Amino acid sequence: MRSRDLGRTILFRRDPKAGPQILYYVKLRFDSLALAQNDKGLEASSLTRFCPMSAALVLDRVTKRYGQGPAVLDGFAHAFAPGTTTALVGPNGSGKSTLLRLLMALAFPTAGTSRYGELDVHRSPYRYLRHVGIVHDAPRLPQHLTAVELLEWVLRQRGQWDDGAAARVEALLDTVLLDERRTQVIGTYSSGMLRKTQLAAALVAKPSVLLMDEPFRGLDTAATAAALDLVRAHIAAGGLAVLSSHRADLLDVLADETVTLGRVVEVVD
Repeated sequence: MRSRDLGRTILFRRDPKAGPQILYYVKLRFDSLALAQNDKGLEASSLTRFCPMSAALVLDRVTKRYGQGPAVLDGFAHAFAPGTTTALVGPNGSGKSTLLRLLMALAFPTAGTSRYGELDVHRSPYRYLRHVGIVHDAPRLPQHLTAVELLEWVLRQRGQWDDGAAARVEALLDTVLLDERRTQVIGTYSSGMLRKTQLAAALVAKPSVLLMDEPFRGLDTAATAAALDLVRAHIAAGGLAVLSSHRADLLDVLADETVTLGRVVEVVD
């Protein structure tokens, strides 16, 4: 069953494991989605004034520890500038994923602040995340949507669905080399197809900030080249990107600066 637009609700395909009467659905309140939980209830059209594409992502003396253990990040300070790609490198356990989770507003700092433009990342996460595209290390995507339906949902959530949106979705999926199986449910995808879908979902709404944890994992040579081109285009448009990857060869050609995490934080331009 294809998605059916029912005003402000989209009903998606049946969950084959849940019985014939169960439908997965996503409520899309186009005039207030995400803003209903927004800390100040701003109109969607006003959000762009807070974070122009030229805003920097600034961490000020950020510390993160888990429980009573030692600090994974201790007084970390850095400004991620627009128009640049920053690679996070370091050994396992050095804090790369922790730092990305903080930037994704998936974790809260023990101390310190993170700001994007005028927004405090952790005090105003809903407003901040409207400007962010995310590729998680482990792809957790809705299993009973197709890639096409997922990208439609992202655009509707961001208030960007219009007459040309369907064509833009198809063009982006072409760019990431996701083939005709884009109309099959995500639960049937290979690891490479999942990663392509993640990349497309992160970029389809033209975010200002791109945060990626191991974005090239599972991609073949052609898809990796396509992903690199997409990140470069994002940066050329004035966005900023922060990523972690074990592919040092790709970081060498993509990153404008490298932040080495561990006991000593080292920044190399």
